[in-house]
Amino acid sequence: MSRDVEGLRGYSLTFKLQKLRVLEGLNQKEFAKKLGASQTSVSGWELGSCQPSAMTLEKIRQFYGLPFDFFIENEIKSLKGRRKSREKPCS
Repeated sequence: MSRDVEGLRGYSLTFKLQKLRVLEGLNQKEFAKKLGASQTSVSGWELGSCQPSAMTLEKIRQFYGLPFDFFIENEIKSLKGRRKSREKPCS
């Protein structure tokens, strides 16, 4: 994907998936067909009611030509934040 997507960094996976699809000029059905997925799956990803599998996320990554971490950066930050909040200081 040749568009500048840096403005999407920091947003949720659901927002990124929808925004990238719209920027490509595709509806959910067309995007689903390109990935070999169902429109229901694409809708679920964009609504946040389900997540794409790692294999599907790799297909999405390849379709847009973006690095994998672009899609999961917020999830990584969230996990790190939860882990830190559970860590107890050394005494």
